[in-house]
Amino acid sequence: MEPVPQRRSVEVRISKLIRAPLAEVFAWCTDYSDLDPEIMGSKESQTRRVISREKNRIVFVDAYTDPSIKPRNVEVSLVPPNAWRAKFSGGRWEGTGVYKLSETPNGTRLEIIFRIEKAIEGYTAQDLEERANKVWDAYVAAIERSLR
Repeated sequence: MEPVPQRRSVEVRISKLIRAPLAEVFAWCTDYSDLDPEIMGSKESQTRRVISREKNRIVFVDAYTDPSIKPRNVEVSLVPPNAWRAKFSGGRWEGTGVYKLSETPNGTRLEIIFRIEKAIEGYTAQDLEERANKVWDAYVAAIERSLR
């Protein structure tokens, strides 16, 4: 299916508490890997291939077993020590994600703002919110396990 342009961008916000220090969370979250679909619980339906990795820029491609979903190209710009931005094209949704970390008494708060510019017909902002929450719940569990 071809992406369907939306009349205006749609915003989706999610927030997660990660019980680990900010510097370690930033390093973990921005260490993109071909193994990420395994952590996300989607290794049967998705693969990730890191194309390039520079000091403050990472490019990767996610491919899907569902033939109606085109590969998703992602360009990530790192803004150390506590933020990064991603531009997505292809996949279920196209747009941007802004990720910001802040210290709290209980760990690190991750705030994500997605701006969807296009979506495959049938995919909604609510679908993205549900998917992003599921993925980030898995990431938070993996981060907390690995940094104990």
